[in-house]
Amino acid sequence: FQVKAKGNVIVNGVVEGAYIEAGGDIIIARGMNGMGKGCLKAGRDIVTKFLENATAEADGYVSTSSIVHSRVSAGTEIVVTGRRGFITGGHVQAAEKVDVKTLGAVMGAATLVEVGVNPQLKARHQQLQKEIGEIVRVIRDAQPVIVNFSQKKAKGARFTPDQLKHVKEAAQLLETKKLELERRNEEMKELQNLFSTDKRAAVLVRGEVYPGTTIIIGDASTVVQSNLKYCRFERVSGDVKMLPL
Repeated sequence: FQVKAKGNVIVNGVVEGAYIEAGGDIIIARGMNGMGKGCLKAGRDIVTKFLENATAEADGYVSTSSIVHSRVSAGTEIVVTGRRGFITGGHVQAAEKVDVKTLGAVMGAATLVEVGVNPQLKARHQQLQKEIGEIVRVIRDAQPVIVNFSQKKAKGARFTPDQLKHVKEAAQLLETKKLELERRNEEMKELQNLFSTDKRAAVLVRGEVYPGTTIIIGDASTVVQSNLKYCRFERVSGDVKMLPL
């Protein structure tokens, strides 16, 4: 089932394997079991009782009492508090802060928490890397055609109209791709400048964090090796450090 709205979407019960997109907030009174296919996209905030086997993306914040085996991203922060307040399994991303009671799992379910970079900007960065790689490949394929043509022309070789057309098309493609590469590289530089901005991004654990949990802050990461309680993780001197709350 799909719901798309320019404003808010409010569900007084449960959401299962549905797709909900809202220009404003998404509020779910009793939570979401996405069954591996449910997805929420909000232009502002997402507030829900729980998120399980779901994908949730908010330009603002996400507030819930538990996240289980889900992909959750927020443009500002993810707050997982309340009586349960746990994140178990999956991948959560927030630009500024993740505030949680219990992080990870006793049985070692792979849990990844990432702060310090806006998830949408990071996704665009990854997309740009792919696009730049593809453009470079096209340029590499086109350049030998031009070089070979120039060498033969210098030796006085004659060419058929089809050969001249092929070379002309290759030359035009080369120029187009060079301009595209320049634009993509400029955008990449702008994104990298945003990433390098020093922000006090943090992961706050108000209860316990279990071994095996991966914490990424900006371009630094660490894997928790032992049970820790009442702590915060911040990026200090290029490394992820555990500090008291």
